[in-house]
Amino acid sequence: SLVAYIRTLLKNDAPPIVFTEEMDKKRPKFDVTMPENINFSALAMNEGLAEEGRRLVDHVYGCLGCHRIGDKGGEIGPELNRAGFRAKPDWLYRWIKNPRAIKPKTKMPVLGITDEHAVAITAYLATLRGGTGGKKEAAAANAKRSEN
Repeated sequence: SLVAYIRTLLKNDAPPIVFTEEMDKKRPKFDVTMPENINFSALAMNEGLAEEGRRLVDHVYGCLGCHRIGDKGGEIGPELNRAGFRAKPDWLYRWIKNPRAIKPKTKMPVLGITDEHAVAITAYLATLRGGTGGKKEAAAANAKRSEN
């Protein structure tokens, strides 16, 4: 199914891959269990954990291939500049662990992220609370410049 997902990202002449209902039933379903020893409301305060999450987002899981943070990243997924403002940390954690448990038809793949890495990524995303130069901010700045 990873190949099918990648084919949706690029224009090509390959025939579409059709998943039958039977194939969909055979796919593993993963429930997301929340770690009991995590204080999600205090995650953004843990600078070391947030920095580890930033490293994971930038260099390990390839999140910037689809998502934009500041002036870096892709345009397939939503910008994450305000992820900490828009979503609660416990929801972010569940989404990172298994986005299809929340939204079955999402384009975001289940990456098999460990609990520890998901907590670190959640801590990092919880720190992103405002505009940091994403494409929307750049478009607004360009429009303002052209007015002058």
